Amino acid sequence: GLFNLNFHLEPQMTDVRLGTGLSSDLLFFVPLDMPVTPYLVTGLLAGFYTYESMGDDVSVTYLDLKIGLGGQTDIGPVFGYLELGTNFSLTMSEGSSHSDFPIFAQLGIRRPFSFKIKR
Repeated sequence: GLFNLNFHLEPQMTDVRLGTGLSSDLLFFVPLDMPVTPYLVTGLLAGFYTYESMGDDVSVTYLDLKIGLGGQTDIGPVFGYLELGTNFSLTMSEGSSHSDFPIFAQLGIRRPFSFKIKR
């Protein structure tokens, strides 16, 4: 999204991100004859990364499950959208784990693409 705001249960963990990002979510649209089309958004992100801390390599495995509600409206050739929801985040590193449930608000634009397969 163009603007993403995450509210964590721990106040020192709140973050704001501006700019663009690449993600993939599954959207379930509710077909209603309204200017704003509501939808359910779900997403799953899993990964692994390594970083160096005080000269030691630290390996981290993470799993994020996103669920929320959104709405989009037609703005010429693009769609403007607003999503609200929560992420279940589980991080495991060096035998310990941490989970978090940040609440998110995301505002952005989508551009539709059509994939045509030639036979």
